[in-house]
Amino acid sequence: MPETGNKDYSRASRRLVVRIGKSHLSFSAHDINDPRKVIYEPYKWNRSLSPEANFRDACEVIALLRCDFEGADIMIDSPVLTVPGREFVNEDAETLYRFTFNSNEHDALVCDFIPFLNCHAVLAIDKSLKESLDKRLEDVAYHPVSLPVWKCLHPQSHTLRNNKLFAYLHDDRIEVFAFAQNHFKFHNQFPANNLQDAEFYVLSVWQQMGLKSDVDEFHLLGSLPDMDEYITHLSRFIKKVSHHKSEDLIKIQLLADTSAMTLDLIVLHNSTIS
Repeated sequence: MPETGNKDYSRASRRLVVRIGKSHLSFSAHDINDPRKVIYEPYKWNRSLSPEANFRDACEVIALLRCDFEGADIMIDSPVLTVPGREFVNEDAETLYRFTFNSNEHDALVCDFIPFLNCHAVLAIDKSLKESLDKRLEDVAYHPVSLPVWKCLHPQSHTLRNNKLFAYLHDDRIEVFAFAQNHFKFHNQFPANNLQDAEFYVLSVWQQMGLKSDVDEFHLLGSLPDMDEYITHLSRFIKKVSHHKSEDLIKIQLLADTSAMTLDLIVLHNSTIS
């Protein structure tokens, strides 16, 4: 049974953010003397070690882990199962998740309630790593890595009558979603190791949702190695294709070098400046 919680990371101050990505861990926090500054420390996975052993090694070299924080937000890159609030049954969530994503017994499941979308996000994390995080850090909350992006885009999805489909490219996957007022109209994620896969999945969803190629909009975030070519290919089938960088989505207030940070981290830290 997944652990549940409803902790709003955006209200907390002096919290550590741990992002668990495909190729690396990262640790980041606002500078206590100037919240516009962000301290960011990446840690590359050692594939010969377990996730928990990697975290123990990171504890020896990451300066932020020697600081005191009021709490920690763990942003997890793993397949996300989103379940509408009215349909969510905690006792059934584990069976549904493991059936959908073929998760194994080495994973612990956590559940994050998303109030503005009235849904529960169920996701997996290595059990031993979770135990170490819970033991080492205070007031730990678990979230999907895309949560800040969802929160940023949700208000923008209702500005016009045209339908909008969004895709966020991160960690070798493409996450495709659409909103309808206070819930997901569509949400799924697919592997995106190459341009052809990313194009196929978007066009499949576009067709599945019955979107109109000359009226409705496709908004793309993140990047692929051949991004210009990808956009050119999509534009043959979808007339309104837009690629957004962080500065297109938000007014950047951070006084920090964000070039090494993922889009979700930039949006998250920008939104939590107090």
